[in-house]
Amino acid sequence: MTDLMSLLTLATTLFVAAIVLGFAARRWRGLRVVVAGIGPVCSLAVLLYFLIEGTTSYCTGTGATFRCSEVTYASTWGVRGSAAVAVVVVLTMAPVVSAWLHNRAPAVVAAIALPAMLGLFGFELAAWIPAWAGVLAAAIAGPPSTEPAAKETVPRI
Repeated sequence: MTDLMSLLTLATTLFVAAIVLGFAARRWRGLRVVVAGIGPVCSLAVLLYFLIEGTTSYCTGTGATFRCSEVTYASTWGVRGSAAVAVVVVLTMAPVVSAWLHNRAPAVVAAIALPAMLGLFGFELAAWIPAWAGVLAAAIAGPPSTEPAAKETVPRI
């Protein structure tokens, strides 16, 4: 029960932080580029960790032929888990697609779809909650624009 409470506390904190960061990025145009990269970077970091880090060691042989190899977290996912991770990683790349297309829609769709995926798979995808918060912040902020901020100018006489 305490694991669930800790997870919900983390998710709620990141949800509020994503909203604040998203609205701050709406105000400051330069921050939008940073916000668009948070979700994808978090997602790739989690994926890389699971591909490299191991759960247990698998040892064979005796004496001079004794060998141990580490079993990674990713190798324990199976087909269902690997498909879920692939969908989540693709969804977390949506802010980059939004920035490329100059359209908010991909990030908004991903910000809505990711909680459904995270809720459907529960603790298996809990490590991607920070990536979802980054996608949510990018969806609120909108894509980075290439045009300079419009400022009122007074004509000189």
